[in-house]
Amino acid sequence: MKKSEIQAVLFDRKLYDPKQASREITKMGLIPLKEVHVTKDKLRYRIQDPAKFSKLRTKKTSKGVELILEFK
Repeated sequence: MKKSEIQAVLFDRKLYDPKQASREITKMGLIPLKEVHVTKDKLRYRIQDPAKFSKLRTKKTSKGVELILEFK
């Protein structure tokens, strides 16, 4: 089984504002590399540089939260 790491965390903008999402990131023990990237539908917090990994998978963890997992 390959080891996965969190590359990014996405929050649904209908359910989270940036302040709420930031609190959730802190609860997870994660430190974003950059400021939040805001799109029409999502708040994206990049945790690691995507260039380090070759495969990505998305996992929905709870309502309105998705993890982008990377595999080495």
